[in-house]
Amino acid sequence: MKMSISAKSVAGLGLFIAAAFLLEAGAEHQFEAIRLRTGRFEYRMVKAGKEIAKFNLTVEKAAGENFRFAGEAVGFSQKWESIATPMFHPVSATLRMQLKDGKMYSMTLKYADGSVTGSEQKESSSPNKIDNHVPPGTVDQRIDWAAAMSNGLVVGDKFHFTVFDPATGVSQVTGEVAGDERIIVPAGTFDTVRIIYQIEKSKGTERYEVLATKALPRMMIREDFPNGTSSELVGNE
Repeated sequence: MKMSISAKSVAGLGLFIAAAFLLEAGAEHQFEAIRLRTGRFEYRMVKAGKEIAKFNLTVEKAAGENFRFAGEAVGFSQKWESIATPMFHPVSATLRMQLKDGKMYSMTLKYADGSVTGSEQKESSSPNKIDNHVPPGTVDQRIDWAAAMSNGLVVGDKFHFTVFDPATGVSQVTGEVAGDERIIVPAGTFDTVRIIYQIEKSKGTERYEVLATKALPRMMIREDFPNGTSSELVGNE
């Protein structure tokens, strides 16, 4: 069947749009929380070879097939919760932590229809209203590590997504699956995959490294933070 140049152009444009849609859909659905192990996990926080705190992490299924991630640091006051769909579309988040000046900071977030609303407040200050647009595929920043772990994790693969936090807004995340390695932590010896990613925040770029079990369902064995602190798995149940 013959086709005019204009018709070919329209058809070509249609194929381009369809391909772009498929690529975008694929990008939005690269995460699968079902790849992660649920349970309670205990970590020790180490800096310069010394333990500075304990950290307890909970990963569990919540209402409506969502997943609940919750963390609490013992040794410095911090407690957070993030609820997301199995594809890591954010639902809600809360955070309460002690700042360097000793004052408490708290925030609550609700995500829906491409926007995030809520409030944040520093002790003895008035609350600030949060109302921001977030692009499709955005992950709540509290669980960027979990999203990165829930990928296919083929060595050499690269990934990209966005995260949101009230302090820095929407930030770009780029990363790669660096390689396989066996590591030793207090919980034992594990065959892991090293994931390296950077968050391009408005205040500067931060680099994180996560070592997750190769075997499914995955759990985080160690995470290295930009400030030289590491979290190491002590045990899980």
